[in-house]
Amino acid sequence: MKRVILALTTILIMFTFVACGSSLYEGEKSGYTKVTNVTGTTFEVSSSWNQSATAIFTIKEDDVYDGLYVKKTDDSYLLFDMNNILIAVGRTNFDFEENETVENLKAHDINNVWLTSEEKSLDYESGTKDGVYKLIASAKADYSVTPTQYASFQGYISNVKSGDMEYSMFVGAMTNGGTPTKTQNEICEHIAKTFRIVGEGAVEEVEEDTETAEVPTEENLPNEDVVEEKPVEDVTEEVVEPTEEVVEEQTEQAETDEDTTEEIVVESTEEESDNDKESEEIVVESEDEEPTEEETKEEPTEEKPVEQQAASNTTFTYDDAKNSSTYKPLNTGEAGKFYIFEKDDMISAAVRVDAIHTGSEAERLILTYNGRKTSPSVGTEFVVAEYSSTADPRVNYIDCKFLGADGENLNYLGVAYPSKCYDMYDNIKVTDGIYSKIYAYYEVPIGTREYLLKFGSRVAEKTLGTENSLTANYIVDTGYRAKSSREQLKENRK
Repeated sequence: MKRVILALTTILIMFTFVACGSSLYEGEKSGYTKVTNVTGTTFEVSSSWNQSATAIFTIKEDDVYDGLYVKKTDDSYLLFDMNNILIAVGRTNFDFEENETVENLKAHDINNVWLTSEEKSLDYESGTKDGVYKLIASAKADYSVTPTQYASFQGYISNVKSGDMEYSMFVGAMTNGGTPTKTQNEICEHIAKTFRIVGEGAVEEVEEDTETAEVPTEENLPNEDVVEEKPVEDVTEEVVEPTEEVVEEQTEQAETDEDTTEEIVVESTEEESDNDKESEEIVVESEDEEPTEEETKEEPTEEKPVEQQAASNTTFTYDDAKNSSTYKPLNTGEAGKFYIFEKDDMISAAVRVDAIHTGSEAERLILTYNGRKTSPSVGTEFVVAEYSSTADPRVNYIDCKFLGADGENLNYLGVAYPSKCYDMYDNIKVTDGIYSKIYAYYEVPIGTREYLLKFGSRVAEKTLGTENSLTANYIVDTGYRAKSSREQLKENRK
């Protein structure tokens, strides 16, 4: 009898271990998109979130964040909607393999998100597969994006460790003391199970899960408009022409602070459309004389002045320039290295953004130097980037793109905007081998906080095997800050 009991106990223990190990991972599911920006890891998020989140480079304490935002670097990921969802990913040192306790859960943070648990002991599953330890445990986070914006989220911590590499994720639904719905819990649990280490020592991908995500209904759809995701290089001027109704809806959404809690849902993605053609290179040549001093005089204006201006217009060389990337961009006034591609030839060059012109000054420059497009699309405004380069753009075309802070097409309030820039070469000056007064202008959605200017062609880089090696990336802070509903109400009463 004792032998039978011992045998049954052994089988039960083995079954529990196998079930635990298999329940820690899930494969791809319809309605989700794989995220790979955090070096060494992959995981999935809802495709609708991935498409509609507005990318930001920094979180500012004097700002208000209503809606869905994403902040990415090459070692961290933060996606949040303070009325909906929170996902934080980063390198950590919990070492749960040695200490699977609530005290350990509370002792460390994930990308500045601190966790807790209402239970005295950790509610978790853990196991080791192919040398990778993984733990998934119930957890709670009280997160403050600014001193005045905070919420409680309930969900899971997913922790993976291989050798000295440890990464953790928190994914939770906004509850503010309540309990997540069944749908919310299933979504958070799936995301936690897709979290894995990639590269050496990685757990092999689970075979594709054919299960389909919940089909959204009118009752559980998020408020944000979802747009189809497209590659950066493939978006042309025709990607979006916001209508008057869209602008009114965006303005209303930006100025109101909804009190209702949205249920997080996953939306199935539509079929991807065929890639649009690459934005054409625009070279404007003119023999018009420079404007006279009288023509360039400006009337006093209360509009926002030039946001970023170089300290001086001194010359620079290629050796003075710096390398940059999407997550480590340059500021106005700094010189950056990039490649110019002409067929199969690769030319090393340097560029420096000298000034960002907005408002009436931007309009004046566009009209003075024969800008191709003279009226911005509804809901946008023209911005002119003034830059210098070691290369002559009239001989070797300099590709410039207007992008979101994450290096993808800028997304604002659920609408994706084109990356197209228009070139103006009529005022180019040459001093000591530096070509200055080069202008590129683009359409920025009104209310945008930050965006990226990228010089260099990523398409050609991929072809030649030097992806992301030499593009010059500049972060631009527009100075825009959102107002809380209380501030907006006070202003409306004046």
